[in-house]
Order: sequence, then C-alpha cells, then structure tokens
Amino acid sequence: MVLLESNKFLRELSAAELDALRGATREMNFAPGQPIFRQGDPGEGIYFVKEGLVLISITIGHGDSKVLTKVAPGDVFGEMVILDNSPRFVSATAEQATTVYFISSAELQHLLERMPRLTLALAREIVRRARNDSEQYVRAILKPQR
Repeated sequence: MVLLESNKFLRELSAAELDALRGATREMNFAPGQPIFRQGDPGEGIYFVKEGLVLISITIGHGDSKVLTKVAPGDVFGEMVILDNSPRFVSATAEQATTVYFISSAELQHLLERMPRLTLALAREIVRRARNDSEQYVRAILKPQR
C-alpha cells in the first residue's frame, strides 16, 4: 500500500501542498477485471494507485486488445487528460483488487494554478513517460535483423 504522500510522483511537494492535494482526492475501489475507464471515455481526472495493479491497454483493429503497461502502487495514470481534455486514448482495468486516489480534472487544474511544484512534477512525469514510450517504440521498430 502506498499512501498519497508517499507517492514518488509527489515527493517534492511541501506538507501544506500535500494537505491541499489530499483534500481534493477521493478513494475509489475496483474489483479484479473491473474497468476504471475505457478507451474513448471522457477524461474526468487523474489516478494514483494506492494498492493493487492496473492494466493499461489499447484496442486496435477489430477489437484486438493489447496491454501496454501495468501500473503498480505508487504510480500515476490518466495524467494526459490534464493537458488536452481529449477522450481517453487507452483503457484502464483493475487486474486485481485495486484502490486508487482520484482527483477530478477541475480540482487538479485548480491545484496546478496554485502549486508550481505540482505542475513541474506532472510535466516531469509526462516527459518521462513520453521518453519511455518512444524508446520502446524505436526498439520494437528497429529490432536487429537475424
């Protein structure tokens, strides 16, 4: 179990900032196999995994689903909605009994306006993920030929 204040994404926040963030969250519980959100859903907020495991997947072609990653306690997902307000590009499903901290987009926008460290932490996480995704894509495309 990873408490919100122990989340690696939020390590640089002050105690007062963490209190404000904690006040904006609500805990949500999901059973194994239960969707948290589906590809195409409106983005309603961001999630921090407290306990459990979340599968992030995408449906391509004629219903073929591909797992892209697994999100473990201490990790964040759904963060892209904060920047572009677009529908969800992927689906998130609880692989096992999972508890998350949820912050609505409106609440998070309000907090980001008042907390530069939170804004920077979010930007760093998005860049880290983009870099990781790019590296995985390049490795997959440029596999050594045997």
